[in-house]
Amino acid sequence: MNLQLIKKLCENYDGGIKKLASDIDMSEANLHRCIRNNKIEASDLEKIASRLNVRVGLFFGEKALKQTINFDSDIDVDVDALFKKLNMPKDSDKIVEVWMRFMEITKEMQGLYKNALEK
Repeated sequence: MNLQLIKKLCENYDGGIKKLASDIDMSEANLHRCIRNNKIEASDLEKIASRLNVRVGLFFGEKALKQTINFDSDIDVDVDALFKKLNMPKDSDKIVEVWMRFMEITKEMQGLYKNALEK
């Protein structure tokens, strides 16, 4: 298990590690301790993965891009298949970083659109 990835993923998380800790009902100090000791409760790791929009398997060596991102609507994106179709290298951290930010923006846009329709 590699909990150091939480720090890396929090670079793109609005509010960083402090906000993530708050979002999962954990103190920031406790989250840092878990990362440092590489030990965490499974339920907390599941909450973290959900908030960071990654699969729990990522912390156990699963490739970051081998996932499906599900939205609240009909949109499902098979990230691995998309990168294969685009003929892009799957091992680039920058690609993952840009893709995750793109997905965050897309979710924000979806929320704004949904809110506008409800008014």
